[in-house]
Amino acid sequence: MKKKWRIALIIFVGVFLVVLMLARVTGVLQIYTIPTVSNEPTIANGSIIFTSTLKQPKNGDFISFKSSPFSDSIYATNKKGGTYVSRLIGTEGQVVEMKDGTCFVNGKNIDSNKNLLQTYIVNEKELKTIPNIEKLQKNNHFIQMGEKSFYIFFTSKEAADMTKNGHVLEKLIFKKGVSDDVSFEWMSNDSGWSIDNFGPLT
Repeated sequence: MKKKWRIALIIFVGVFLVVLMLARVTGVLQIYTIPTVSNEPTIANGSIIFTSTLKQPKNGDFISFKSSPFSDSIYATNKKGGTYVSRLIGTEGQVVEMKDGTCFVNGKNIDSNKNLLQTYIVNEKELKTIPNIEKLQKNNHFIQMGEKSFYIFFTSKEAADMTKNGHVLEKLIFKKGVSDDVSFEWMSNDSGWSIDNFGPLT
């Protein structure tokens, strides 16, 4: 009896591994570990996620995709075939535009109902009044940009609560014509676009 169970277990494991391998090769099932805070708070840094090609994505869903150097859909990178996970905000035929860091699709503000992680600038004096700085540093939500200038990542809700409590926060927004060290293929040299102000794109 034990021998039969052992054989059955070996067969089961073998079939499972074959199915898993086929799923990964065909894209039916992929497993990724998230290495950044860029999709927080929805997907936390270090999360393990599963993706599949079996479901047709819709606006607002997170999708995974591969990018080649200087792709027109992701930051310029020297890593060929890098895999990225981002929120899908527009599909074919829709008009996408960024205005002062807020995303509009077909003229509608799609950020208004989302709790997004955004970058805020604080000075040295304000920094001393912000609670849980150690936790922010631990979670990679705190960056010192200069001797007296700091970037802190807060969600929309956290920033609103901080403002209600008297904290002075300045949202980091790259205006048109201001260099932000980010290059997209569709950004012509004379467009004056930035990551926070561009479009409309169709």
